[in-house]
Amino acid sequence: MSRKYVIFIVILCAMLFGCPNPNNSDDEEDVDISTLPASNATAPSSADEARTIYNDASTVLYDAMDSESRQVSRSSGSRAAQTTTLNETIAWSNAHVTMTGTITGSTISNPPSPMSQGSYDNVMKALIEFDLHGTMTELEVTDPEDATKSFIISGTIEHSMSTDMEMDLVIGSDNSITPSGHFKSEIEMRTAYTIKRVSDGVGAKFVLTFTDTNDQTITPTAAGSGVGQMGDPTCGYFEQTATLKAYDDSDNLIYEAEVPLQDIPWTMAQSCGAGGGGGGPGPGPGTDEPITLPDTVNDDPAFDALEEDFFDAINTDRTGHSAAAFASRDADLDALARRYASTGQCDTPGTNLEGRVADALGTCSDAAYFLFSASSLNINTAMTQWLSQTGGTASMRNTGFTGIGIGIITIEAAGGVPDDTWDCVVVLLATP
Repeated sequence: MSRKYVIFIVILCAMLFGCPNPNNSDDEEDVDISTLPASNATAPSSADEARTIYNDASTVLYDAMDSESRQVSRSSGSRAAQTTTLNETIAWSNAHVTMTGTITGSTISNPPSPMSQGSYDNVMKALIEFDLHGTMTELEVTDPEDATKSFIISGTIEHSMSTDMEMDLVIGSDNSITPSGHFKSEIEMRTAYTIKRVSDGVGAKFVLTFTDTNDQTITPTAAGSGVGQMGDPTCGYFEQTATLKAYDDSDNLIYEAEVPLQDIPWTMAQSCGAGGGGGGPGPGPGTDEPITLPDTVNDDPAFDALEEDFFDAINTDRTGHSAAAFASRDADLDALARRYASTGQCDTPGTNLEGRVADALGTCSDAAYFLFSASSLNINTAMTQWLSQTGGTASMRNTGFTGIGIGIITIEAAGGVPDDTWDCVVVLLATP
């Protein structure tokens, strides 16, 4: 969740500077444990192991939901002020699971660049509504990167959250940073499900509940600030904890543990405007306005092997679905892909992309792009996100595309911690 509107989540996760904890309430609802199916599992050896199983299973479940059912509509503004519009419908249903919900709202990341003395309004802004309902019956989910993280889950999820945040900054002559603004959040969530880890048969019945309304003013003391620090706009809110209880098949309480909200994917990912994957803008923004590209971008030899790995992964997907493999990469398309990667954006098909490809190849009747950025590129995560995009599978396996170019460039993580970077990969597919 996998994982995509990341500007806000990058700031949120990367800039927790030890804020004081706000007041909160932990309202545990009564749950009829007997309604959960038996785990038929060996009990965890400790509360820590129980929490690990719950967190791992929840994360893998979130990733599976994200890759199966995300339908995202969003828009991007300039790199100086990146705006993401959220309009996502969650709809994942088969014999073992039904997940429904919506994510709506917008996020704005408008960090000062360069970080010079002055007052800056709306440096960060988010207005997000999240609602999720789910039921599972012996649903098996597996982490594609770690086969030991495979779980069988049965039960229910009920989560809703609203976030309204706005932060301004004043940068002093000594580079000190003074934040101000507000942060409001309402959370109601309950997960009640049986989990069994497939690798060793360890599991239990788990219940996690949390209800809270938070409304606070962002101040230097609350948010944490200083020289070169933008602060945490949530004032440490996501360091708050929900109570997790584990029960055996006789419905006896065996463990109780605290789980920070920031460790729960349903709150720190979808609820805050990020999909699975994390660390970058997922499939990446396209734009109908012509992108200003540098004339040339040099190849970075450090990424040569990784570019070939992406090439092999794409060919593996194509040949596995009756599409011919690309014989080789086109050097001119590689060069264009690097130029796009250096901006973190691509021209959209049907507007300027085909023209840019035609400039590189001489002719172009059709083209598509895939873009992914992260602090550390992961091929499986990128491929999962690309194939889950609307039209992504059709483009990846389009037999009409006979040309491919791949470029990876390290770029500034716009909207993130100052001087932070992402690695951006762009894949171009073309019919000359």
